[in-house]
Amino acid sequence: MDAEDRDVIRYTEFTKHYGQVEAVKDLTMEVRDGETLALIGPNGSGKTTCLKGALGLVRPTTGSVEVAGRDPFREPDARAAIGYLPQRLGFPEGATAEEILRFHAGLRGADAARVGDLLDRFGLADAGSRRADTFSGGMRQRLGLAVTLVGDPE
Repeated sequence: MDAEDRDVIRYTEFTKHYGQVEAVKDLTMEVRDGETLALIGPNGSGKTTCLKGALGLVRPTTGSVEVAGRDPFREPDARAAIGYLPQRLGFPEGATAEEILRFHAGLRGADAARVGDLLDRFGLADAGSRRADTFSGGMRQRLGLAVTLVGDPE
């Protein structure tokens, strides 16, 4: 099977209830290597629940979700295949961009040498030693994207 034919994320009849609320019903979908996906819908339509399922943060009520062929809830190392940028970013107060990236590289077991490359890639090379809490909103978003990619997700 070519890498392009491989599923990175697969939902099979994924359903999630929160009490009486059915957040997602019978989602069946594949995201293959190299594809980009956008989840679009109104508030409360289940977009975040779908993502949390792939991240192993919520367990499906019924059905399944697999990441790189594994259950991310039971096999947390499967999560390394995904880079996730949350809607609300938060960085430790007083930490520099470089410190934040090095911290996340350590969490992901990534090569710390990627830090400089990512700062450069996202236009933050000159700001690496600056405290992230002084960044503009756009700079914070770019730092968040760098954090998302520090572990080189699939």
